[in-house]
Amino acid sequence: MCYKCNEQFIFRNKCILTVPPLPQERPTPCIPSPCGSNAVCREQNGAGSCTCLPDYMGNPYEGCRPECVLNSDCAPNFACIRNKCQDPCPGTCGQNADCQVVNHLPSCTCRPLYTGDPFRFCNNLPPERKTLSHSSACLHI
Repeated sequence: MCYKCNEQFIFRNKCILTVPPLPQERPTPCIPSPCGSNAVCREQNGAGSCTCLPDYMGNPYEGCRPECVLNSDCAPNFACIRNKCQDPCPGTCGQNADCQVVNHLPSCTCRPLYTGDPFRFCNNLPPERKTLSHSSACLHI
């Protein structure tokens, strides 16, 4: 007696369902990501390699952070501006004024012989007026 099975089956003393082999999935080293926060994983030679995002620093496998978040993350003569330690003076003081950073903050002062608002504009000091005594003020001829 000859048995015939549907095409999804094979005959081995009875019809047995054949299951096509599943395609082998190649493991991807970046899924799930081995990287910490603010880091990105790139596959290199079959292994995951983590790097910090631009403008971030630290150990990319543990977590990357910006250069600063608070002024205290910077040296006293710098301030944390847009997550970077920078000189806070440029553009702060007015004309004829000098800037000095004191504890992360810009401090403007008018230059010697100038007066005014150092954050806006410092003017030349007016010349000293000499006062004349009454006896020399009027001369009779």
